[in-house]
Amino acid sequence: MRKLPVSQADTPTQPTPERLNYVMRDYSKNELEARWAGREKHLDYFNQVQQLRRAGLSISKSSRKLAMNRSTVRRYAYAESFPERVQRPSGRSMLTPYLAYLENRYRQGCRNAQQLWRELGQQGYPGAHNQVTKWLSRRRKEDVPTTQKQPVTNSSVPDRLPFELPTTQQLAWLMVRPVSLLEETDGQILNHVCQEAIIAQVYELVKDFAAMVRTRQAKLLDNWLVRCQTCSAVLLQQFGLHLQQDYAAVRAALSTPWSNGQTEGQVTRVKLIKRQMYGRTKLDLLRQRVLYRW
Repeated sequence: MRKLPVSQADTPTQPTPERLNYVMRDYSKNELEARWAGREKHLDYFNQVQQLRRAGLSISKSSRKLAMNRSTVRRYAYAESFPERVQRPSGRSMLTPYLAYLENRYRQGCRNAQQLWRELGQQGYPGAHNQVTKWLSRRRKEDVPTTQKQPVTNSSVPDRLPFELPTTQQLAWLMVRPVSLLEETDGQILNHVCQEAIIAQVYELVKDFAAMVRTRQAKLLDNWLVRCQTCSAVLLQQFGLHLQQDYAAVRAALSTPWSNGQTEGQVTRVKLIKRQMYGRTKLDLLRQRVLYRW
């Protein structure tokens, strides 16, 4: 049996940057992941072949043991290092005669790959739009300026907050609660978020509106609506406009002790009974169930 040469190192040498040039092509993320997964798979086969070779197994036995082609086992066995895949030089493609036209259209501001592909088709380009899309993607990357990231220093890292910031719904609930019912952590959260000027303005308006509703101070409504229209928050301005459209009802709600809660409750009860009886009987039984409770 022919004696196989033994490599100097137990582990294969690391691939040189020259052998990894094929990775630098403009592949997509999925393509790169697939290529690297395939490389790791073949590298594992290479290591197994090298281990069997050092153990003294022949190429035939190694091929049967690993269920690999004999030529592949022979190539891995005689290789001093893992044979990296070498990138083939890119030759002339179908898109090459139209590169000047694409560059001219790109400088004119056309960034639509489908539009460029249709224009090339009118000039006789026989290829698919994928090649045009890849060219446009590479061309866009060339225009992106490369900026160096500034190193992060300890002084630029903000201190960790002693509390966890609430969600938007929780923050809205804190804003409408009376100040006397707020806990210490709640006050710290409000002070923190109110460092932004627009949030502080919204909080003052929300707090005053909630107090006006609780204490039924209708005389403060007009002044509050004026302040609401000068607020920088667009949603709060729209809320004030809706209140002005129904001004009489809003002012009555703030000045009288009456409420339409009883009416709304009866409407909800009637709708519930109607849906329970849908398709079962006539109006006379519905009337009896609405008028009489049991």
